[in-house]
Amino acid sequence: MITITSYNENMLQENTYLLVDTDTHTGIIIDPGCYTSEMKKALEQVTLEYIILTHGHGDHIAKLPEIRKDFPTAQVIAGAKEKDLLLDPSNNGSSQFAEAPVAEQADRYVSEGESVDFGGKKFSFIETPGHTAGGICFYGDGKIFTGDTLFFRSIGRTDLYSGDPREIRSSLQKLMQLPEDTVVYPGHGITTCIGDEKKGNPFV
Repeated sequence: MITITSYNENMLQENTYLLVDTDTHTGIIIDPGCYTSEMKKALEQVTLEYIILTHGHGDHIAKLPEIRKDFPTAQVIAGAKEKDLLLDPSNNGSSQFAEAPVAEQADRYVSEGESVDFGGKKFSFIETPGHTAGGICFYGDGKIFTGDTLFFRSIGRTDLYSGDPREIRSSLQKLMQLPEDTVVYPGHGITTCIGDEKKGNPFV
């Protein structure tokens, strides 16, 4: 069984997700914007396999260096077009939103349709540019982690470095093709589902 815990004890209330497969005691972190003592204690009980970055903004990667140091065998995964943002603290905003500037290289850069196996399930990467050029979503087991592409009744900004309002509209339409009961875990705010956003999100 896969459990999901959200942590958002950070400046911009960004959601950091911890997925744990309770059968194999393995874990995934999605968007390490925070790293609480409670979170560290939970991580010490599992083998951390992946750290997935939906995009490279500072509020989503602020604690990546610290977590990477504590769990060096975890593979860091980001979108293939996000390298420039991850490596530039000025453009990724970590100079403003993190305790220290963050410039980190991912171990693996993924494109549309690539996947990882976790908890006996296949999770795929979906390219969703618009909030940033290399934004990705992580989809599987009836769940999707959308970063700052899709929120409850809203979407991410497109006026920051590498954002594009036309691209985010295309990305939203791609996400709306998923099953309506797909649960959405956004980068900020509360969970929702694809069907509810098709009906109630004014940007869709």
